[in-house]
Amino acid sequence: MYKTKDFILMDVFKPQGEKLGYINDLYLDINESKVCGFEIKSTNLFKKNFSIKTEKIIFFNDYMLVEDSEDISKMKFSTIKGMDVINMKKDIIGIVEDLIFCKDNFMIIGIVINSGFLADWTNGKKIILLKDLLIGEKNILCSSSSNMNLKAVFHKPF
Repeated sequence: MYKTKDFILMDVFKPQGEKLGYINDLYLDINESKVCGFEIKSTNLFKKNFSIKTEKIIFFNDYMLVEDSEDISKMKFSTIKGMDVINMKKDIIGIVEDLIFCKDNFMIIGIVINSGFLADWTNGKKIILLKDLLIGEKNILCSSSSNMNLKAVFHKPF
């Protein structure tokens, strides 16, 4: 599984070795529950930002190798990052911090919620599945109380 943080600022190259830029944002298709592309910030001062569809990715690891660019007219992750997530009682659970998606097919699994430093440190971060969310213009509604908590557990090294 990957998070958006794994891709932001990743260098993007053509197969010939020419650096195109770096990843600035992700494009989301919420209806298909999928990351459908990436916004690339050009390293050339005279070129504007452009998009790469996930189907045009040849390879990615520490950098991304892509075929060619294409326009994408979908929602960007930066649109929902920082949005309040509220429950059915209208209580704020936290804000959107990250997105988790599958490495094979870029299918979105859920979002990571930041509840505040102290709450995250004591209770762990929350992951809410995408199927339990309703994304609005200003807030995201969590329709289910079933969510996963991640907790940092300190242990001795081997």
